[in-house]
Amino acid sequence: QLAVEGVMPAFVWPERKTALITDDCKRHRCPKHSKDGDNKQGKEATKDDLDSQKLTTAGWRVVHTYECEISTPEGALGVAKFIRSAALRD
Repeated sequence: QLAVEGVMPAFVWPERKTALITDDCKRHRCPKHSKDGDNKQGKEATKDDLDSQKLTTAGWRVVHTYECEISTPEGALGVAKFIRSAALRD
């Protein structure tokens, strides 16, 4: 892992200034798995927003995904294809 602007994305493509952040479903606003009453959720969501803001302010393209979206081979392939297309766009 590579730290970028004090943030630890799951994957980075420095040559394209693209970062992938994988969010834990139970602690980060996942529509399938989050609970409205979870206090950590609000704190984590605020941290995620600040991390994304740091990266975008520094000129990075940020892509968020939930763990559940990449937990299957099909899901991981879909996210990888999306990231590749996003990273190749200029």
